[in-house]
Amino acid sequence: MNENRKYGVYFNVAAQNINQCKKKFGDEGMKNLLTGFGHKFWFNPRENDSARYLETSLGSKITRKTNYTYGMSGERANNSSTTTEVERKLYTMADILKIPRGVMIAQTSGISTPTEEYIPWKVKVKPSKLYKEMIPWATGQWEFTRKQLIKRSPQVPADDVLRSTRFAAEALLPSAKASAQKSAEEILREEQERLMRQLA
Repeated sequence: MNENRKYGVYFNVAAQNINQCKKKFGDEGMKNLLTGFGHKFWFNPRENDSARYLETSLGSKITRKTNYTYGMSGERANNSSTTTEVERKLYTMADILKIPRGVMIAQTSGISTPTEEYIPWKVKVKPSKLYKEMIPWATGQWEFTRKQLIKRSPQVPADDVLRSTRFAAEALLPSAKASAQKSAEEILREEQERLMRQLA
């Protein structure tokens, strides 16, 4: 996404909940993915894990309260003040799970103050007429655009030789994750079978 932003490409990416992202990209991949978005719009996930994640990621605020006491000691005034700080979540899990249909929490550079940016803000969803008209057009353009982005991408698809080399390396020096899932012999056998099917 970041790579193609310079070409004026704007992505709308949607997921039902955080668990869907974790399953697809893993914990680290999900974190990297979410930091790549300039604007985030959170709807009611209707599920506790996502609500808990949002409660933490949307942050908290500190409220300061000063109490004043006034009194007299003889002829002298005796005044004092006490300031307490209370930290509370901007949106609790309960708040998030109660967001009604058609309402979202927006995080965007457009919601800011002179000292803060990306302030989470609960707003009503109201897509413009132009946006609604652009969706079918953008859907029709996607396949052509995808091919162009692949051509421009500096990432090179792995060919059979590179893939086979990687499998051989994993067979000799398997990672902890690969070792837990498959033995070296199984990895090599599967790769050999795959190559034989291609040659047949």
